Amino acid sequence: MINTNKLLYNRINVNSAELVYLNKILRNNEKGLLENYQLIKKLPQDVFHAIWSTPESYLWSKITWDLVHSDLNKSKFLKNYLEWVDDKDSNQIKNQLCKLGLFVISGNILMENDVTLPNVIKVPKIGSLPATGISWNSSENFEILGLKNMRIQTKINENYFEFSIENQINGNGENPFFFQPKIDDSSLKIDIWSECSRMDFDGMEWINRLSRESDIDSFRITLSKSLKHIKDYDKRIFGELSILLSKIVPLEPISVAAPSSSNSTMLGLIFCTHIDDPLLLAEMLIHECSHNKLFLFQEIDTILDSSVHGDGWSNENYYSPWRSDPRPLNGILHGIYVFSEVIKFWNYIIESNGKKDFNHISYKRFYLLVEQTRIALDILKQNASFTNLGNAFINGIDKKIESYRTRYTKKDLKSTSAHFAELNHDPDLIGNNIIDAIKGHKRKWMNP
Repeated sequence: MINTNKLLYNRINVNSAELVYLNKILRNNEKGLLENYQLIKKLPQDVFHAIWSTPESYLWSKITWDLVHSDLNKSKFLKNYLEWVDDKDSNQIKNQLCKLGLFVISGNILMENDVTLPNVIKVPKIGSLPATGISWNSSENFEILGLKNMRIQTKINENYFEFSIENQINGNGENPFFFQPKIDDSSLKIDIWSECSRMDFDGMEWINRLSRESDIDSFRITLSKSLKHIKDYDKRIFGELSILLSKIVPLEPISVAAPSSSNSTMLGLIFCTHIDDPLLLAEMLIHECSHNKLFLFQEIDTILDSSVHGDGWSNENYYSPWRSDPRPLNGILHGIYVFSEVIKFWNYIIESNGKKDFNHISYKRFYLLVEQTRIALDILKQNASFTNLGNAFINGIDKKIESYRTRYTKKDLKSTSAHFAELNHDPDLIGNNIIDAIKGHKRKWMNP
């Protein structure tokens, strides 16, 4: 059993160590870092952990680390990010120090303390305050000066304003600060305003975010139903989801598929397509939560032998039953793990319904995913070398998949049409039975 709390605590310690290191490296060159660093150090441990386990903090660490240690030729992420924000790396360190000031403000909001920043924070028109669930949406760039009596002190076009952070944004736009929509009985919040949620360059999510308030509210209602399904299914999984995920970004539908995504650079934030089916949205939540968990676990044990495979992401030569493009071994490993977790959920739904119904979404997904995972396991075991823990990890999944396959026949597979929830590049496979869909996908990959 993987202890999720320990994984997250380990990541926070890594982030903290990076913060200490970067402070030592930059303090003599960059005005404002030492002051903000000292203010962050004063935060109580629980507040510090709340701030430093946010998607914004992971992104801050990644960008700052790459700015110090890499150049644009070595860090594709940094290069893409700077193109996205339309800035130069020589300016970005100063921008990163301003963002560090947002962590200071956020920590003091959580403690309901007054604080005056050593340097003003220049912020864009849209953004968020980490761990607080507060975003802003302004008609222009502005500066944040501090916090007094739970009112954010700002300067806009040289004029001083104080804004309450307890009031929602109003129709006149008089208060740019507002709380992100929260999901009942959950720590999850809907976010389309933070920098993390808006990034759409190569390697990041490219699908348009929901923007209309009515669509966001509809998504929130479906999301609440999905979380209830997960809680009824397994309270432990629901608890892990509450620990690992803090923000969900709703995406506009683009096809009959319902893609979702996450990124190791921004742990805790996931992207999910807006659909009306709470069961399919529950699959997305379990899927992306499992990615986040495995990202953290691989910081402790790589599972794939790094002396053989390096980072496991660079060599994209392998067939994946879930994708039409060649994939790296780590991509296949992640697919095996996250779909094995999703399979357990669909098995629960099937057992809860009690009656065999090949037209129900649970059968269409369960049969397809079990067969696809079996193929992926064979590919991984044929091509990968594992750590000792990795061997046990894969063998455990392998046994479970084989036990699932004993519960149905080839006739069952032929009687059930495949439902592709992922973004599938072979639309002519839609409607095929499970066996024909799987064979057709592999045939197209072999003969593009």
